[in-house]
Amino acid sequence: MLLPDMRGLLKTISVVGIGSLMLLYCTLKQAPQPTAGKALAAKHCGSCHLPAMPDLLDSATWVDNILPAMAPKLGIQVWSKTAYYKEDELHAAGQGSINALPSDQSLSLGDWMKIVDYFKEESPKKLDPAAPPREPVYDWSVFTLKSPAIKNPPAARTTLVSFNAAEKRIYTGNDYAELTLWDADLRPLSTGRVPSAPVHIRYTDSGANDRQAILTCIGTIDALDNNLGSVLRLNPGAAAHRDTLFNSLPRPVQTAPIDYNKDGLTDWIVCGFGRHQGALYLFRQMKEGGFSKIILKEQPGAIQAEVNDFNGDGWPDLLVLFAQANEEIVLFLNDAKGNFIQKTLLQFPAVQGSSSFQTADFNKDGKWDILYTAGDNADYSNILKPYHGVYIFMNKGDLVFEPSYFYPMNGCYKAMAADMDNDGDMDIAAISFFPDMEKEPREGFVYLEQDGALRFLPHAIPVSAYGRWSCMDINDYDGDGDQDVILGNYSNGAAYKKEISSTQYETQPFIILQNQTR
Repeated sequence: MLLPDMRGLLKTISVVGIGSLMLLYCTLKQAPQPTAGKALAAKHCGSCHLPAMPDLLDSATWVDNILPAMAPKLGIQVWSKTAYYKEDELHAAGQGSINALPSDQSLSLGDWMKIVDYFKEESPKKLDPAAPPREPVYDWSVFTLKSPAIKNPPAARTTLVSFNAAEKRIYTGNDYAELTLWDADLRPLSTGRVPSAPVHIRYTDSGANDRQAILTCIGTIDALDNNLGSVLRLNPGAAAHRDTLFNSLPRPVQTAPIDYNKDGLTDWIVCGFGRHQGALYLFRQMKEGGFSKIILKEQPGAIQAEVNDFNGDGWPDLLVLFAQANEEIVLFLNDAKGNFIQKTLLQFPAVQGSSSFQTADFNKDGKWDILYTAGDNADYSNILKPYHGVYIFMNKGDLVFEPSYFYPMNGCYKAMAADMDNDGDMDIAAISFFPDMEKEPREGFVYLEQDGALRFLPHAIPVSAYGRWSCMDINDYDGDGDQDVILGNYSNGAAYKKEISSTQYETQPFIILQNQTR
C-alpha cells in the first residue's frame, strides 16, 4: 500500500492547485473549519508562494523557526522567538518581542497573531513517519563497491561527481575550489584550481571532434545573496580551465546548451539559484561574438533544467525546477519567435524541500513522465518529514501530470532513472543528504528496482559508513554495457542529527557502485 486510504485519492487529485502534496502522506481526516487565521495565511503567506498547510510541520517548528523567519517579510519584526509565543501578554502588547515596522507593514500585529495562532493550533505536536510501499531489502543487489586509495586526504567536501564516458574519465570537485580528473582505475590524473566549488559539468561536442567540458562554479555553498558564481570552459581531458564564459552570477548550479532560435550558434541556459535573489538566465550567442544575457524568470531557486522539444513542434523548450520559496516545475515553451511561454506543471508548498527532477518514460507509452525528489532540509525546518522522498508524476496527456508513486526517504537529495538491471524498464537510484542518522542511516542510498508496473523493490545498499552523499551520477564508466553509479561525499556539512564516526566517512571523496549485471 502507498499509505492508509490513499490509493483512490491519488487517482483523482489535481496537481496544480491542490494546496500541497501533503495528500501523499497524510491519513484522511476532517478538514479544519475556516478561521480568520486561515484566511489571512492564505492571503498573505500565499502572495509569494503556494501556502503551506499547518500539518506539514509540527507546532514547535512553526512557532520557533518558520513563523519568526517569515514575520519580517510581512512587516513584523521578531525580537525573541521564545518569549514571543510563550508569554500571553506579549500577544496583545507586542512589547519586547515584536515591533511593527511603521513604513512597510503589510498587516496589523493583531492579524499576524491570528496567523500565528492558526498554525500553532492546527499543526500536530509531531509528524508521524511515512510507511514505504514495500519494505527495503538490505543487500548489494547488482553492485560491488569500488573506491579510490588516497594518501592523507582532507575532510571530504565533494560538490561534484561526473562520469565522462566518452573519455573513460571521472571529474570530481569540492568545496576547496578544486577540480580533479581521475582515470578508470580511480587514480588522480590532475587537479586544478577553479574560482569556487564546482557543482555541475556538461560535456559538449562542437564539431570536428572538439569535445568541451562546461563547468559551473557556485561562488559559495553558503546560502548567501552574492554574485560570485561563474561558468568556465575546460581544456579537453584536463582539470584546468581554458576561459570564463560567464561570471558575476548568483550561485549558479547548472548550465545547459540550447540553440533556442535555430541560428546555428550555441546559447546557454544558466540556473542562478541565489538565495532571496536569483534568476533563470538565457545567454544568447551573438553572431558578432559575445553573449547577450536575457532573464527568463527572475525568481530564486532555479536548480535544474532540461532542454528538449517537449511539445513536439520542432523547437527546443525548457523544463525547470525552482526549489526555493515558490517551489514549482515550470515548462518554458518556445514560441519559435524568440520567446518562451511559461506554464507551471507542478507546484509545491514552500517547506517541501524540492531537490531534483528528471524526465523519463516509466510506462513505455511514449510520453515523458516526471521523476521528482523532495529532501532539502538545511533551512528553518530541519526535522524529519514524511513527505520527503521519491515521487513519480505520470504524464496523462495535455501537460497534465498525476502523482502515481511515492517512496518515503528522509532528506532525499537526488534521484536518477536508468535501467540498472538491463531488463528493459526504468529503475531509480536515489541518495539522501539528510537521512535519519540515528534510526536509518542506510537510507542514504536506495536502489529502486522496478519489477512490475510502477512497482519498485527498494534495495538499501550498505554504504552509509563510507559517506554522506551530496551528489551522484550514473553512466557506463567501465564500458561493460551496464550502468554504474558514482556517489560524492560531503562529510561535514549541515549537520543536524547524529553523525557516523568513521575515518572513511570523513575522508572518502567518492565511491563507485560498479554494476555487475553484465
